Amino acid sequence: MNPKQWQWLNRIAAVIPELFKPLDDLSTSRTETTLGIRLIDGKHVKLSLVAEVVDPGRDPLQSHASVNYPMPDSERPDGMATPKPKNRKRAKRW
Repeated sequence: MNPKQWQWLNRIAAVIPELFKPLDDLSTSRTETTLGIRLIDGKHVKLSLVAEVVDPGRDPLQSHASVNYPMPDSERPDGMATPKPKNRKRAKRW
């Protein structure tokens, strides 16, 4: 690597700790910083660094669909049909 490339990487390395600081606040789950915008083959291309909280907390299904998540028997309504897998083919016999 040449000195100019090292300078560029050192500048990015200095930005990373600042990118994580806002994530300490519980209301912030994503931060982004733009490293630069360049014109490549007639298109504007933005290069950015993103830090995002990926640990959803104690209940990961709270904010996600739980269609395939098994329901405890205590919460299942009486008479609820159990869905059967679709497109299940019979095993080949040799």
